[in-house]
Amino acid sequence: MAKKGKAKYTREERQQFRSGAVPDPRGKVAQETPEQANERALADLYGAKGANAGNALINKFLDSSIDPATGQPRAPLGRVGTNLPGSEQSSKRYSDLYDTTQGRKPEQETALANMKAGLGGYTSPEYQAQREQMQRGLNSNMATGAAQLARSQARGKVYGVAASAQSGNLIRGAQNQKDELEQDLMIRNIDEMDRRNLQYGEYGRGLDTEEFDRRAAATKAYGDESAAQRVETLDREKINLGQSNAELAAQIGAYTGAGATNLAQQNTEEAARIQEKGINALSDGAVSGGGKKSSGGGKNKTQAANPAAPAGKPNGIDTIGPSTTKGPADIKAKAAKRAMRR
Repeated sequence: MAKKGKAKYTREERQQFRSGAVPDPRGKVAQETPEQANERALADLYGAKGANAGNALINKFLDSSIDPATGQPRAPLGRVGTNLPGSEQSSKRYSDLYDTTQGRKPEQETALANMKAGLGGYTSPEYQAQREQMQRGLNSNMATGAAQLARSQARGKVYGVAASAQSGNLIRGAQNQKDELEQDLMIRNIDEMDRRNLQYGEYGRGLDTEEFDRRAAATKAYGDESAAQRVETLDREKINLGQSNAELAAQIGAYTGAGATNLAQQNTEEAARIQEKGINALSDGAVSGGGKKSSGGGKNKTQAANPAAPAGKPNGIDTIGPSTTKGPADIKAKAAKRAMRR
């Protein structure tokens, strides 16, 4: 494999040395990093000139290395900011709005406390007011009944025990009426308790529903705002991702384009060398053939083949004009034209 003197190896052999598949007779080679191995592989494919040109294009127009000033990758195609202006203030506003939905208003709490205090029915002042009103009615009825009884007794000349008995009946009737009114007051108090409890429950549930609706509305508004911000941020990140992919595609296109240009140039140069080599070979053959003389005392090949033909008359036919014998320059030019037509 190796040759004496200055050792020369094929590309395949050098690749085997680097990969470790074959021991390297040139000595220990430093271990390649993945980046170096990638660069070498691309240089082997596109040639060192093409690889260098591709890297130069990327560094000049599509540099995405880390910017020391910001610590972030450079963005040749630009990026959009993912921090939404005013998003923090908007979120705080909706958060404050939610905080205002907590609890009830002071006047609502006062009304609810008063209603709770009256759940036991009539209070003592309310009882007293109704009893006084009831007593005034009884007293008025009693006075009216006593006056009517006195007139009746005077007309009927009822005196003594009979008059006393009638007066007693009037007093007992008034007492019975008072007892009935007191009983009616107790029944009304029970009904009032039921009414107040029902009203207290409805008012309390109304307050709870109102508070729940306020919280739900504030929560929905806050959630909608947060969701809109997330969608906007995601859309911007998608734009940046598209820009990043476009930069990568542009870098790959620039690198492979430079490599392909270098390969095409190498192929063109190689074709020119092969063409030049073929032309030189044809020219050398033509020169060596035209310099020989045929045996026949200086006659050309036609005269040697036909001795009867005079000079200038091959095969007995006169030739007009200069000699058509082609020299080395003519043969070389003709060969070049033929190679160009191919």
